[in-house]
Amino acid sequence: MYRFLTFIFLIIISKFVFASFDINNNIKKIHREISYLNLSQAELVLEYEKEQNPDNLFIPYYENNIDFLKYIVSGDNVLLENFINDFNKRIDAFKIKNKNEPFLLALQAEMYFQLLIAYLIKNDFLHASFALYKSYSLWNENYKKYPDFKFNNKLAGIFQLLISSVPQEYTWLFKISGIKGNIPKAIDFLEKYSLYEKNVFEDNIYSTILLLIVYSNFENNLDKTKIYINNLGNLSNKSMLIKLVIAKHYMATEQNDKAIQLLEDKKYIDDISHFPYVYYILGKAKLNRLDDNAEYYLNKFLKDYKGFYCKKSTCLNLSWYYILKNDSVEANKYKKLIINYENSLSNLDKQAAIEIQNINNINIELLKVRLLFDGGYYQKALKILNNDVDKTKLTIKDRLEYIYRAARIFHKLKDFPNAKKYYIDVIKFGNKLMYYFAPNASLQLGLIYEQEKNYEKAEKYFKYCLKINKGEYKNSIEQKAKAGLKRLKEQ
Repeated sequence: MYRFLTFIFLIIISKFVFASFDINNNIKKIHREISYLNLSQAELVLEYEKEQNPDNLFIPYYENNIDFLKYIVSGDNVLLENFINDFNKRIDAFKIKNKNEPFLLALQAEMYFQLLIAYLIKNDFLHASFALYKSYSLWNENYKKYPDFKFNNKLAGIFQLLISSVPQEYTWLFKISGIKGNIPKAIDFLEKYSLYEKNVFEDNIYSTILLLIVYSNFENNLDKTKIYINNLGNLSNKSMLIKLVIAKHYMATEQNDKAIQLLEDKKYIDDISHFPYVYYILGKAKLNRLDDNAEYYLNKFLKDYKGFYCKKSTCLNLSWYYILKNDSVEANKYKKLIINYENSLSNLDKQAAIEIQNINNINIELLKVRLLFDGGYYQKALKILNNDVDKTKLTIKDRLEYIYRAARIFHKLKDFPNAKKYYIDVIKFGNKLMYYFAPNASLQLGLIYEQEKNYEKAEKYFKYCLKINKGEYKNSIEQKAKAGLKRLKEQ
């Protein structure tokens, strides 16, 4: 009888001795709400799970996720410090006895990855290097121990993606760790994880958004991009994040009006206050259309976002807005503001800090052409270029930009003979100047010849792009040229 009672007692207390990894309905719902960036709803379900299943180790994992994303969305440094301060007690929850559990190391690896991003944002490279080491070593140990555990593919893909896109000044951190980035590998890992996520969590929005970003920004694969956009389309009313992702796709595919319409929908406008970055994107889209109220949304972002990501870029756009209004006083006000904001990981902010230096010498008509081009309004841009630009008053930089803008417009209008002609002129005229025009012209020529299956010339221009690439947008141009060369090797 004593043995029987002891056995029953051990069963009752076992949940207090051995923590669990239970992917129950609460966890699936939390996963879905976090993927939608509905963090308040995710927290409510998480509190319920704490009451029902307090030893489920998905609880500290998702607490970490939510607090990390709260900071990313708001930019509030108080939330960042709270996230870092609470990290140790959450990671301590994984010091348990049931070591033969594949989620044990996998969840910790992902939590340390989030810590890595937090320290990179703080420019704390000492702690960032430690977090990177812990994240990668835990993932690597788990991968060796459980090579068939599909959840491992998630962080593997994110690692490959991050390292392939990290700004040049941070590459040393990953080289020290011996980790290399590879976009095709990232895609392979993420597509495998997407199948697993759909099967286990019954929702693969997270991996769908990541794959959409990869295919649209790194691979320039429109067919794949359309597939993922269609997968997300019916869910846009459930999440401001999905709305944003679709809107950015519209902006990148000459559908700027649709992007504005989607983000300006009165039914969801209140949701933006929980996601200030949407104000930045909406302000950019409106500025690209030369709308009078672009300033309102850009200033809303400056006011509501507590961090410094894209703050310099926003000030540059506001300076442009007032230059178009011939208001030099307001334009200079935002020029001075750029100095006050901290540096961020964003290449847009770094570029803004460079471009703002010449803001008083900018050619207004070329600025209009640039903005209209970015919005996909190619015919309007070409009309200004042909009719309104006074070619007798152009500086050397303006002359180079004039040719470059013509090349880009003809390229988008699929007038490839004219596009090639103007791109070659840009390279001849600007290959020794510290502007992005010539390197990007060479990159675009490579893309045209790749599309035409003239792989010899494509390789020539991708390589020449890397040779002359310097100054503005250096990192993003380099990534695209290297990706082009990788694709050519597979032909």
